[in-house]
This record gives sequence, structure tokens and C-alpha cells, in this order.
Amino acid sequence: MRRGMTKADVVSMTKEMITRQGMRGIRVDDIAQHAGMSKRTLYEMFGNKTNLFKSCLEELWEEYKQKIAEYVEQDEAPVIDKIFRLLDTYINGLYVMDHEFVVDISRCVEFKYVSDSHIDFWSQIFVKMLRWGISQGYFLRESNIELIVRNLVATAFEFRVQGRLSQQEQYSLACCFLRGCAAPEGIEWIDRQRDRRTA
Repeated sequence: MRRGMTKADVVSMTKEMITRQGMRGIRVDDIAQHAGMSKRTLYEMFGNKTNLFKSCLEELWEEYKQKIAEYVEQDEAPVIDKIFRLLDTYINGLYVMDHEFVVDISRCVEFKYVSDSHIDFWSQIFVKMLRWGISQGYFLRESNIELIVRNLVATAFEFRVQGRLSQQEQYSLACCFLRGCAAPEGIEWIDRQRDRRTA
């Protein structure tokens, strides 16, 4: 074992590996070798590979949630700007992760809770922001925001899992979702934003 390698160090190192390679492609031997320890020591620390991966995913998820929550609270931009920057952040986040990693967390029974939590978290953020957008006149009051947002977030995630759309196509699709519930001022802003991105 590398001198001073703690359980937290192993989790940190493994997080980097799984976000680059996915979970299925990583063997306990690979992790142990990177950590400079025996497989036995690794198993003594975590019990099994699933427990190690759960520790990694929980840590990644908490870091991610904290970062987004701070961004939402600290940003002083108009709500419509915030919504679309968050939309960019959401979609970019889907593409920063290795495709195999996204597939792993959505398809493996042991890790499905991570993708479900991801969708729930983003849905709550967008619902909050769109309600604020309604109060500012950017979105229609009669819109079923919860349904629109849930479909937007879940669809974007599923298209990433399936590998069907590019990042730009995902963004365009999301703009269509939001344009469908936008008030005239919101439609105008969305169209300008879309034109800027495609220019």
C-alpha cells in the first residue's frame, strides 16, 4: 500500500477512474494496482467492489449537489439567464461523464438509485427556477411545470444513456420543451438564446 493511502484516498482515486472509464471496465486488480495495495487490503477496507463504488458515487453525488445548490443561491443573474445556464450545466454534465459511466448508473440495479437521485435533484431545481420564472412573467402560469420539467430532465438523461443525440441536439430539444410553456417575453428570450448558439 502506498504510504499514507487512506480509505478516502482510495475513494478519490477510484472516483476519477470510474468517471473516465465507467464501472464495468474497472477490475479490483486495477484499483489495487493504482492504489499500490493488495486486493486483500482493498477488500478489508470496503468489503467488496460494489461497496467501494457506492462510496464513490455517494461522494460524487454530494459534491455535485453542493456545487449546483451554491450556484443557484449565489448567482445574481436574472432568472431566465439562470435557468438557461443551469440547463447548460445539466446537459454539459451528462456529456462530461463517460458514456459507459452514465449507462452503468442507469442500468445496474445496485446503482440505479444514483440516476434516479440525479433526475429528482435536477427536477426540483428546475421546478423551483421555473416557478420563479412564472412570477417574473417568462413562463405561463397555467403550465404544468412539474410534468414539463420531469419529462425534460428524464428525457435528456435517457437520450444520453442511449447515445442518440449530440450535446447540441439535447440543448435544442430542451429549448423546445421550455419554449412550449413560455410566455411571449420568455419565447423572445429563448429564440434569441437559440439564435446566438447556432450562429
